[in-house]
Amino acid sequence: MINICFGKKSKVVQKLISQPITSVFNESHIILTTNCPLFAWFPYYNETYKALVRLGILEDRPFESVHPSIHGFNILSYVVKNHFVFSEEIMETVRERREMMGSGPCVGFHIRMGDRNSDFVEYRSFLFTKDILSFVKCSLFKEYPSAPIYIASDSNFAKGIVRNNTVDHKVFSFTQKASHSDSAFRSKKGNDIVKELFLELLTIGSCDALVGTYRSSFTFLASSFQGKVPYLVTRNSKCFLPSSLIFG
Repeated sequence: MINICFGKKSKVVQKLISQPITSVFNESHIILTTNCPLFAWFPYYNETYKALVRLGILEDRPFESVHPSIHGFNILSYVVKNHFVFSEEIMETVRERREMMGSGPCVGFHIRMGDRNSDFVEYRSFLFTKDILSFVKCSLFKEYPSAPIYIASDSNFAKGIVRNNTVDHKVFSFTQKASHSDSAFRSKKGNDIVKELFLELLTIGSCDALVGTYRSSFTFLASSFQGKVPYLVTRNSKCFLPSSLIFG
């Protein structure tokens, strides 16, 4: 089953949000190729939601307590926390990076610029230059007034703006130049690229809160390791805590 991203208009998604899973999939194992988590649509159907609660995948709270997409995010968080296993070498590096930021809480930024401000060739545009300051001015810093900031970004340009406009927080970044995951399949340094991407993902996921980029899959994956819905920034916006999510 292949889809760049399973949107709400997808025939499979329409079935998942209105029917039991057993009536949608006839086989116990399926192979998916997609940029977005199809299972995020599972809890839109109340009976499937209850089954996920019984399995211990979701917390037992009223179905209507949050938007179904938030339940979907919590499924993603459960999956990555319980079924993703990384090498000790990678985890040791993440621990070293985290120790460099101090023993207290930290805030992660994932700034996905795209377009001409990206470190690699990119044709999509996620944010305008002026939107970078929305990360720095995010309201979550009321809860973390002196926490260090860790930046993961496709843009050294964006990192520079954060550093130049941040006075009350130490700013960290360990990647000199960003690479897109697609380049790992075209480069002789593919293994190094993948390793660095995981290090970025897990380092930002080790922070206590995250301000990410709207509709970025990296943002949602990193925040799922935290188990917290991320604050988001989109074009011409202040940072905001979403009441619902769009994956991809």
